[in-house]
Amino acid sequence: MSHKTLKWIALGFFFYILLYTSYRVHSKTAENFYHSPEDDFGYVNSTKDDVKMPYAEKEDESQLKTPDPVPAPTGKNYLFEICMIIFIILYIIRYYIGQHQNESLAIIWMHSCLPLLFEQFSRVGGENATLVKESQSTFRLTCTGRVHCIGLQINLILLSRQDIFSLLYSTFFLGRDLVTIQVAMNEDALSPFVFAIIKNLDCHMVINSFPNLSSCTKPIKSHYSGLDDSTWSVLSNCKKVVPQIITSGLKSFLNNFGAFVKLIYITNQYAHETYKKVLHFIFEMPKKDDMKTMEPILAMVLSLIDLVSKIKVSETSRVISAKASKLGRKENTDADKKSDNLLNNQIRKSKRARC
Repeated sequence: MSHKTLKWIALGFFFYILLYTSYRVHSKTAENFYHSPEDDFGYVNSTKDDVKMPYAEKEDESQLKTPDPVPAPTGKNYLFEICMIIFIILYIIRYYIGQHQNESLAIIWMHSCLPLLFEQFSRVGGENATLVKESQSTFRLTCTGRVHCIGLQINLILLSRQDIFSLLYSTFFLGRDLVTIQVAMNEDALSPFVFAIIKNLDCHMVINSFPNLSSCTKPIKSHYSGLDDSTWSVLSNCKKVVPQIITSGLKSFLNNFGAFVKLIYITNQYAHETYKKVLHFIFEMPKKDDMKTMEPILAMVLSLIDLVSKIKVSETSRVISAKASKLGRKENTDADKKSDNLLNNQIRKSKRARC
């Protein structure tokens, strides 16, 4: 179930509780306006119609027992309106507080990363602002002018702290602030191969987000990659590049800062119209007091740019990786065709059963 669906369900449940509470209180208030046929002394008020005359004809009992019309209640309950006003006021207050929290967090992150970025790139930021605010919870920073790459783009995907429902959802389901880094490589700076290091907890989500990983790569065992299988999943379509990328420096980085790493993805088949050779990284943003951790994370990204540009794949490895990619795509298309055929057969059977 998606994030937006859960948010609307929570909103609908909240309004249902308000309406139900308002209805119950309103019905109780209306009951207080019903007049009892008994007076203050406990005796039933007798009327002229209730007195039985000795020679009068016996009237219908249903007519005698018909009560007087109950007057409509004159009071009105404003509980629903009061609750709605309070909720709107709280939502507005939370909106401005969350907006300020995200902005301050993005500024602290920017100040911790700018020195290294200015050192490595000739141009940091856009024309109007260094850090571009795209929404209340997303920020973007672009850098250009470095060897081996066309440019680097950093996206801050923060929690929607300005939205009460999103904040509640992230509190219960342990949402995190994310930092995504995309590096567009030069055409001659990246050999044709696909490689990825994924944390096991995020493996299913990442593979669904990047179908190229499931169609073109195969898992690499721990005795060859040197990483713990219980924590990391290593995927590649070219086995020979794995020890060249997973060096002792990368292993020590993962041991020290592996808690922040979600994905390291290198590919020459990136799903982009212009840039196909891309390095894609996903990290969890450190807390405000530990923002200096971003400096070694950025240093690792920049070192991988230089390391990957030195890796040269032989013609044999290129042919093998190309065949593996084609085979994986063919298997995926065959699987899709089989699933479509099964679905069509089920639809036909259901139509025949109806007929």
